[in-house]
Amino acid sequence: MEDDILNQIEACHDLMKTMEDDILNQIEACHDLVKVTRLVKKYTGKMTIAIGDGENDVGMIQATDIGVGISGFEGIKLYMIHN
Repeated sequence: MEDDILNQIEACHDLMKTMEDDILNQIEACHDLVKVTRLVKKYTGKMTIAIGDGENDVGMIQATDIGVGISGFEGIKLYMIHN
């Protein structure tokens, strides 16, 4: 009986690892970083941080708890839009 329980736990762990890999692959394929950020916050309850260097990062930065804009050519655009 103990072996059956251990086998079930191992199978569950393997399934969770597979699901985790699938979720990470979906996130990598997703280019809507605002949506990914909101989903992470919603389903994990964790604090989020985003770092961006261009105006295409504004939405992602605004969706996080902590947003960091890096100065540079595109970073100046980000700064002007965000402030």
